[in-house]
Amino acid sequence: MLYLYEEKSDFRELVEINLPFFQEHLTQTKIISLPDGTHDLQIQKSVEIAKLILNFLE
Repeated sequence: MLYLYEEKSDFRELVEINLPFFQEHLTQTKIISLPDGTHDLQIQKSVEIAKLILNFLE
């Protein structure tokens, strides 16, 4: 699984819950943080997100 999250998101509390769970129970999850991202990464950084997804799928 690929988990992308934004460090400036209003949903940061959810990220804080998800990260430890993934690290403990879904250890093969690739976790990528985007420091300047906000909630709508697919709109804000569409090219960068597409590249991350394609690299993950390779």
